[in-house]
This record gives sequence, C-alpha cells and structure tokens, in this order.
Amino acid sequence: MHHCDIGVELASEHFGRTTDTVELRENIVRHNRNGALFMGGYDAQRGATTNCFVHHNTFFENDSRHDGNGEIYLQNYVTGNRLTHNIVVANRQNLLLGNAAPSHSGNTLDYNLYFSRTTAALSQWTWLQTSYDGFAAYQLASTNDTHSIFADPLFLNRRKYDFHLTATSPAIDAGDASFSAGGGETDLDGAARVSGPRVDLGADEWAP
Repeated sequence: MHHCDIGVELASEHFGRTTDTVELRENIVRHNRNGALFMGGYDAQRGATTNCFVHHNTFFENDSRHDGNGEIYLQNYVTGNRLTHNIVVANRQNLLLGNAAPSHSGNTLDYNLYFSRTTAALSQWTWLQTSYDGFAAYQLASTNDTHSIFADPLFLNRRKYDFHLTATSPAIDAGDASFSAGGGETDLDGAARVSGPRVDLGADEWAP
C-alpha cells in the first residue's frame, strides 16, 4: 500500500460499533500521506478497535505530509490490541508513534524494530497524548516494547523499495521465541514464516 491518504485503517466511524479481531500481517505500507496504520475512532463520537493483531508488517516513511501522526496512529477507543514483529521506519519527521486521544488501554506493543533518520535518543513518540523524546523515554512511560529494538533494519535496497532483509539485518531471529506461525501462514514472498531458530521481524523472512 503506497501513496494513499492512510495505508491501512482498522477503525470504526460509527458510535457504539467496533472493528474487532482483525489480523493484519505480511504487508509493506510505505509513503502514504497521513500515516501507515490508523486504529480507533477519529473522534469521541466514533467507534472502537479491539482485539486486533498487527504483526510482521513493514511500515516505511509514511505521514509524508508531516501531519504529526507518525507511522502508527492510535485514535479513540483502542483496546486490547497486539502490535508485534513489525518493522517501523519513520521519515525526516522522526515520529514513530502518534496518539490523538487518552482513551486507549490494554494494548501490547513488543518485539518490533524501530528506526528513523536520527538517533534513538532523538526519535519522537506520543503516548496517551504526551510527547516523548527518545526510544527509552517512550518505553519507560508506556511500559511497552520491552523486547523491541531501535536499529537500521538493513534492507536490501531501500532506495528501490526492496525491503528484503540482508544477511546482517538486526531483524533476523529477533522475534518472540514462543511465536508460532498460523496454519498456512507464510512471509510476503510465500516462503516459510519461520526459517531460523526464531522468527524474523517485518514482512520478509530471511533465508540463506
């Protein structure tokens, strides 16, 4: 998904209605104008997003208008969702995670790889409407992403949008040791989702 307003939206525009139990995996979402992934209702009179599972996606340089949304944008009523094993790369705005409202809770973010054009200490995050400078400050405030890393994912050719991993990528074998692929689940290329001792991060699974 690329050059749309929003890459993917797991959301509800209807008050009292919920987007629930959706799995979003093995996608490349890049260069969308407002952001890569929006979750929840866009204001307090809209619906909710609950119990969704977002994993093994590659989000690359979205929010191209620099609207302050970042790559992943949590809106109203986002509850009990899991976002794991994704690669998230910000553009020059350096904003990885945006948050429009305080009405989200019980969400798990972990085993992700984050990167921006600056250092981890200068990367930008918003959690429960509070802005944080640096990956460590965000981790402490949110108590999320304990096992996540901030590092260059070392794509094969980011200039040509080839998001396969190179042999030295820190995303390789960086996933949760307890992860088990679902029935028939593959990576973006149709290859085995787990090819090493542990699952990789992002849409592509590296194999020698």
